[in-house]
Amino acid sequence: MKTALLIVDVQECYIDKDTFPRTAQIANAMNPLQEKYESVLISMMSGGQSNPSPLAFTAKPGSKIYIKETKSAATAELLDHLQDEQIDKIDVCGLSTDTCVLATAFALHDAGFRVNVMGEHCASNNDRESRGKDTHNKAIYILHRNGMSKHWMSQKQY
Repeated sequence: MKTALLIVDVQECYIDKDTFPRTAQIANAMNPLQEKYESVLISMMSGGQSNPSPLAFTAKPGSKIYIKETKSAATAELLDHLQDEQIDKIDVCGLSTDTCVLATAFALHDAGFRVNVMGEHCASNNDRESRGKDTHNKAIYILHRNGMSKHWMSQKQY
């Protein structure tokens, strides 16, 4: 079994240290987390721009970066790469749990991959920090209920 790490939307434009300090914690955790994986894939939202916002962490040398135009990071290019490299399990982390991470997890699952969303390495933004926590927790619960995240109760706190 070959596992890859997929980092979703951890870009500078999504980091809000003042209102959502959790987003900065997620960005800071990406460098040591990447070292645990041989295969690191990074997905970035372009927002229709030719130059997307830079990453909020340093990509591991040899990482593959994919630009996405929709909520899901499971682009045809990414799916082709996963199949070519015979990767069958994907650990997913990033921003925002309730939108892009959730959409990506379901798309990867539907494409036949084993998915584990690492809730401790995800966060959601909202107009208030407490709502961000609530939406994150709800998304992790949905993913856990569908077999795509482990230990949901231990991931509730952040």
